[in-house]
This record gives sequence, structure tokens and C-alpha cells, in this order.
Amino acid sequence: MMGAALMLVPKMLRDEHPGPIIFYLHVPFPTSEIFRTLTVRHELLEGMLSASTIGFHTFNHGRHFLTACRRFLGAQSRSCNGGMLAVEYRDRRVLITISHLGVDPGRLDAAQVSEESKEVAKAIRASGAHPDQIVFGSLDELQRLRGVPLKLLAFERLLATTRYAI
Repeated sequence: MMGAALMLVPKMLRDEHPGPIIFYLHVPFPTSEIFRTLTVRHELLEGMLSASTIGFHTFNHGRHFLTACRRFLGAQSRSCNGGMLAVEYRDRRVLITISHLGVDPGRLDAAQVSEESKEVAKAIRASGAHPDQIVFGSLDELQRLRGVPLKLLAFERLLATTRYAI
């Protein structure tokens, strides 16, 4: 598993910083049958469980993680309020989230041609408040781990480093 050492980062951070730690695994988590072949499986799981919240792309990836925690550490998982999952380990509760990151092309296409979007664009043009400027529009869900602040920083950096070279 390339990048497995990154699974140890939450533990390293926990040792130095007692605050919330969010760890998002951007690669599939292997089944417990594959994970059991790793000699450092306990260290990797304990490293991840040092986070406050662990995110996965799909429910299957999260399920594989929960199975590995139960099988190798004896850590039990359960449902929490709001439909969240959690792992109870060493007197701590670690939340497990599933976030399908990506763009829903159908939703984006529908938003672009919607009457509401057309009216907003028309009002921006008519106001004259942004002559000769590029105005970005975005369709985002304002939820934890969605990356909206990072997207705004990326737009800011784009505009600061280019002279409207789009």
C-alpha cells in the first residue's frame, strides 16, 4: 500500500495537538483479508483512529475499515445521531464519514440552464458593478469536508497569479 505511512499522521498530530483532527483517505481502503497481510496493520489502524473524523469516498471503503478495526483491534462501531458512524476505541469516539467527492454533471448542467441562474447572471450584468471582470459561479454543498474554503483560496490564487489569462 503506497502512502500507508500517511495513515500514521493523525497519531503524530494527536501526540502534539489535542484538538480535532480530520483525516480523509482519498484511496480505497482494502478488505480486511488484504489488510491482514500487512505486518504494521495495528499501527496503521491506530494511527488513523487518532483522528477525530475519518472520511472515505464510498461506503464499501468505510465498511472495510470498520471490519479491520473490529477484526484486528476489537474496536466496535455503531450508529450515531444524524446517521453518522463511529468507532469506539480507547475511550474515544472517532466519527466515520462517507463523502462522494466529485461533480454531478447532470446537476451542474441543470443549474447552468435554470431560469434562476439566468436571472442571477442577467442581474449581475445589468448592475454594472463588475465591468470587464470575470465572475465565477459555483454550485457547492456547504457541508464538512466539502472543500469550499480551499476552492475559494484556489480562485484567489488563480486571480492573484494570472492577469485574467483564462
